[in-house]
Amino acid sequence: MNIINFRQNTLEIPPHKFIWDIPNNYHLSILALCLSENEMLRLSSTTVVPKPESYCRFAHLAKVTAMIPFRSSTSNALQHLLDRKYRLSLVRFGYAKTSDCLDKIWNTCMDGGEIHGAYWSLMTHTLATPELQEKVYQQVRIFSLQNCCIHLQEKKRRCELQKMLHSKEQAIAARERQHNKSVCQYFSQITELKTELFLAEHKVSKMERTLDLVTYRNKMMNIE
Repeated sequence: MNIINFRQNTLEIPPHKFIWDIPNNYHLSILALCLSENEMLRLSSTTVVPKPESYCRFAHLAKVTAMIPFRSSTSNALQHLLDRKYRLSLVRFGYAKTSDCLDKIWNTCMDGGEIHGAYWSLMTHTLATPELQEKVYQQVRIFSLQNCCIHLQEKKRRCELQKMLHSKEQAIAARERQHNKSVCQYFSQITELKTELFLAEHKVSKMERTLDLVTYRNKMMNIE
């Protein structure tokens, strides 16, 4: 075990709320933001978290969320996983002694991109007021929407690049086919020329033999 993991495992988590103590309308956002799809699937391999019946992540999260408002094996498993995953963030937020201090730590985390653990830590903090929870929730919704827009823009750009790449590949393939066709025609012409050259050489050789024969006969006649 390295030093970082040792410190993380030995740090005492300050008292905080349970997930079932948080208003129900925040549960879905907590699961969607703070737990990855693989983590949810690993939990689903046990009997405490419902298994996904389809590939729709939202439908699966909604089904799990319905089991959180009361204490159960499912909510206990989620609480344990989130506390263990965001132990350091819980400790950091545990130093806050006022709601304003919580807000400042949250803003610092937002600026640094440490939103996942910060969201869980603030929502479960004993000093988090309903107003602060709602404010943070709305910020997370905007953040998620911005990320979604960026993702869609990147997806569109990737599709355009793939189309361009496909078009270039088709153009290269067409040029290769044309080149291969030209090469085939070139070798075909060379073959035809070699054949014509062979026939011409054969004719010349035949004419030379005929000429030699005629020359020989003429000499013989002159001798006689």
